[in-house]
Amino acid sequence: MKNSDSTFSIHSKEEFLNSLSVSLEGLSNEQVKESRQAFGKNVLTTTSNSSLVSDVASQFLNPLALLLIAAAAGMYALNHTTDAWVISIALLVNACIGIIQQGRARSAFEKLSSTLESFCHVVREGNKRSVLHNDIVIGDIVHLEAGHKVPADILLLSTENLHVQESILTGESKEILKSVDGGESESAFPLNKVYAQTIVVSGTAIGRVIEIGNNTEAGTISTLTQSRSLVQTPIQNTLRQISHLLSGIALVVIVIILVLGFFRGESLVEMLMIGIAVAVSVVPEGLPAAITVVLALGMERILKKGGLVRNLLAAETLGSTTVILTDKTGTLTKGEMSVSSIVPASDILFPPLHTNEQHTSDTYHTLEMAFAASDGFTDAETGEVKGRPVERAIVTAWNQKTEELPRITDERLHFIPFTSLNRAAFSLHQFINRSFDKKKLNLSHNTLEYILIATGAPESLLEKSSYIMRNGNAELLPASWKLKLEEFQSQQAQQGARLTAIAYQLQSSDILTIESLPGTDWIFAGFIVIADTLREDVIQAIKDARNAGTTVMMVTGDNPDTARAIACDAGIISSVSERVITGNETDSLSDSELTELFDHVFVWARVTPATKLRLAKLLQARGDIVAMTGDGVNDAPALAQAHIGIAVGSGTEVAKEASDLVLVNSSFSVIVDAIEEGRRIIQNIRRIIIHLLSTSLSEIMLIVSALVLGMALPLLPAQILWINIAQGGLLNFAYAFEPSDEHSMQGRSSFAFGKIITPRIRAFIGAMALVNGTIITALYLLMNAQGISIDTIRTILFVALSLDTMVFTLSFKDMKQFILNINMKDNLFLLFALVISIIILLLPLSIHRLGNLLHLVPLSSQMIFPIGISVLANLIAVEWLKEKFFR
Repeated sequence: MKNSDSTFSIHSKEEFLNSLSVSLEGLSNEQVKESRQAFGKNVLTTTSNSSLVSDVASQFLNPLALLLIAAAAGMYALNHTTDAWVISIALLVNACIGIIQQGRARSAFEKLSSTLESFCHVVREGNKRSVLHNDIVIGDIVHLEAGHKVPADILLLSTENLHVQESILTGESKEILKSVDGGESESAFPLNKVYAQTIVVSGTAIGRVIEIGNNTEAGTISTLTQSRSLVQTPIQNTLRQISHLLSGIALVVIVIILVLGFFRGESLVEMLMIGIAVAVSVVPEGLPAAITVVLALGMERILKKGGLVRNLLAAETLGSTTVILTDKTGTLTKGEMSVSSIVPASDILFPPLHTNEQHTSDTYHTLEMAFAASDGFTDAETGEVKGRPVERAIVTAWNQKTEELPRITDERLHFIPFTSLNRAAFSLHQFINRSFDKKKLNLSHNTLEYILIATGAPESLLEKSSYIMRNGNAELLPASWKLKLEEFQSQQAQQGARLTAIAYQLQSSDILTIESLPGTDWIFAGFIVIADTLREDVIQAIKDARNAGTTVMMVTGDNPDTARAIACDAGIISSVSERVITGNETDSLSDSELTELFDHVFVWARVTPATKLRLAKLLQARGDIVAMTGDGVNDAPALAQAHIGIAVGSGTEVAKEASDLVLVNSSFSVIVDAIEEGRRIIQNIRRIIIHLLSTSLSEIMLIVSALVLGMALPLLPAQILWINIAQGGLLNFAYAFEPSDEHSMQGRSSFAFGKIITPRIRAFIGAMALVNGTIITALYLLMNAQGISIDTIRTILFVALSLDTMVFTLSFKDMKQFILNINMKDNLFLLFALVISIIILLLPLSIHRLGNLLHLVPLSSQMIFPIGISVLANLIAVEWLKEKFFR
């Protein structure tokens, strides 16, 4: 552009934009630097309240914490100041642990959200290049196409059938036609502009950036700053239900205690003490924070394996997946495509006797037309080829060409991208080589100014073709010749190759619309044969998925023979003779007929996004939990429909926005890894809930039993709180680091979708509380019958319950194995937590002042025997219950 090397003083955005040429050559590097210094980076910042403040509030403004606050206030009112301080300090300690854990979880979520970077195409110093959205500056010239997320507010300079979805601004999901001329808009947003965070649904455009960052329309909308993880998920709903349930239990028991005490003439102070003890015992203080960390760490582990989980619901659901509907290209295959050969139709129909007799010009021009119609480009700054895998392969092959024959195409004038309906992309160019083609198409030779190129599915273009290209001429294509071309395509497909066909027409008009596309009389140029090898880890990943009870189906837009060959190599089907259903066949089947095929058909080829959506719905209707991959704009409805929508990293922004999981490196094996991690997440959450509830409910049983029998309070509120927080909190947090069970991927998941606490889990928790409560109550009764002092009894019960908590933690590591057979070395954090818990247990027993605060007496040798008997009985009981419920 003019004056690209000059510097200037920027006074305002308007002056800066007015100082630029209208040329589409873009900014110079110096102008980019000045613009960034003057107007900042293209990032959205929020002015929301401090996350620390919200974390602190969340620790105290919940039913469980409010119960403890009420308990501390009650103790203070009863002049039990020491106990009130112990409860308050314990509550603060618990809050600090929760804040630290939430901070740990938040940092993990922030890492997740910043992982997947968005790129866009800009022109700078006359060259097209790919840059991060954050690096866009005021004045940049941006190229947009279907599937792109708009990086900033942009004034349109040229458009081609541009449709944009602005639901993030307007709340309406309909597509809006944008144009340079603008016109009347139904919304407040002009039609000659596109806005940051909106999505290009179809068409292409070139525009100039006029606003970035917080100054964009999106920057003024506060909802954009809300994380998807704020949506209430099944686990969060379960936690809320547990909190309300336990709070209700505590209130009911307290009321019963007060009523019974009133009729018995008991002291009000004593009754309030018992009520407070019940309230403290029922509160699983570390539950919310521990589960948040389990989810955060699980999502972070999936990220390390190459998968970005975009919301908590996906993390919960992954382990329950029963069917994976996977694409082929880039997921099962490497996606590192290369042009293995360029085969013009003339070489197939008229095989040369010698290599030097090949139709060199036809080969050259077939590749040239493929390159001209490609969306790929070479980044001028880095030299890297950008675009989708097939486009990159074609551009790379063109860059490596050695022939120097005359070109037949000039710069692109119009473009219609590939769609599942047309099965091809169309590109219109100036026709610059008059001697290339002598076919007149019923027009005078002088009027053929333009060449229209089509690239896409071979069978689609062959059906529309009436001629072939031979030495630059167009010759009629009889049915017998077309059959030979189809046979070549089938042979290549059976070997797993991917073919892109090239066809063209010469025309006199420079107009290109979907409606004006010719349906016949195309000239078939030839094939571009694309090699794309299977990923090394796919075969094992599919075996692992099957072992886990998950069915893998290939759902691809590729040729049936290609799909069958790759599916056989990957192990999805056992032989190339197995049935493959095409999209057309699918459309002809009823829902019931299609559902019957799911148990023995695993490859679906030449499918459209509408077919994907239908398959997902039918699988869900029969009870499957469906994960589906996709990458295109039209895949978004199917991705949103599936329980787990999976977008490949190289896919469109539309697909990623509709997805729950993004495969950063597009590898299928990441899906299987994510399923295993999802099962681990649910297992660890269940461990935490089982552990906390079984111990809390057994404490309630102990206290209620003592009350019914008219005995002294077996544990004081401060002692219960010390056990719950000091012993249980850290040990439960350690479950977040628990590895997968060795049998977690053996057989279909037992995790019901959306149900963390199943009837079997509830029954186990109830049995645990009953057995543990009975044993510890029996110990209390025996010691009381022997006339042992109440302080000594409370000390013995305090130690016994603390040790029970530790034993249960180790036993719950694996619900299907006996405790002595469990590998205790695979979670070092748990062993560390165990050591710390033992130290915390010994502190009030060895430090006199601390022991007095908790009303404990020194531990004597006579106390060891009843404690040991109680712990051993509970260990035997929990292993027996595991045998009954889980083995």
